[in-house]
Amino acid sequence: MGRLRDAIKEAIADGSAVLLPTIVLAETTTGIGPRDAPVNLVAKACVLEELDERIARAAAALRFLVPGSGVADAVVIATADAHPGSIVLTGDMRDLRALASVRGLTAVVAI
Repeated sequence: MGRLRDAIKEAIADGSAVLLPTIVLAETTTGIGPRDAPVNLVAKACVLEELDERIARAAAALRFLVPGSGVADAVVIATADAHPGSIVLTGDMRDLRALASVRGLTAVVAI
C-alpha cells in the first residue's frame, strides 16, 4: 500500500485527478474500520467514481470481449476509458492489461 500511496501523492502534486471507482472499495475493504484504515487513507486522497449505467454497460462489453475477466476489473477499465489519458495502477497486470487493450484508451502500470 505504501507504493500506491506514494504514487497517488505524486500524481496529486503534479495536478492530476486520482479517480477511485467505488467498486474498488467494495473489493478491497472489509467494512471493519481498523482493518480498512490503509485503504481509507488512500481513498481520502481520491475522487470517488460511482458506477452508473454508462460505465456498467461499457464494463459489460469489455467482459464479453475478454472472456474470463472479472466485473471489478472491467469496471475499473471502463471508468478509466471514460477519462481519456488515464493510467491505472495495479498489481494485476494480466487481466487489466487485456481489458485495456480492447479500446486502447487507458495505460496500465504495475505498482
